[in-house]
Amino acid sequence: MPLGAAKAALFGAAGGGAAIRAGYFGGGRVSGWAPVATMQKILFSDDTISVLGTGLSIARSAPAGVADSLVAGYMAGGNTPSGFSTSVDKFLLADDTRTTISSILAQARKQMAGFSNSGTAGYWAGGQD
Repeated sequence: MPLGAAKAALFGAAGGGAAIRAGYFGGGRVSGWAPVATMQKILFSDDTISVLGTGLSIARSAPAGVADSLVAGYMAGGNTPSGFSTSVDKFLLADDTRTTISSILAQARKQMAGFSNSGTAGYWAGGQD
């Protein structure tokens, strides 16, 4: 699946030493409005893109991502077939596994901005509710 304009959120993780340096993107929509749950990974060393075995917990477009470099990335919110989402998915970068964490957004939103103070906290702001 090409990256294209359909992918709506990105979180990156990079580091030095023997760490795998990669970026992650997921969600979006295809075929009109149909949201997707696909998560993809791009290896910076050779620009290869692969689809993770575990995608988002729910298909959604316009989620927002933040990352704790070398530890985990988080995807939050988005537009689902049943409305805007409050869910937050955590992807461990060591093995690309996903858990849906119990902390949720205070309000269902899509098209937020995300930023991180790696190792301390991630933040989501704005968006449409």
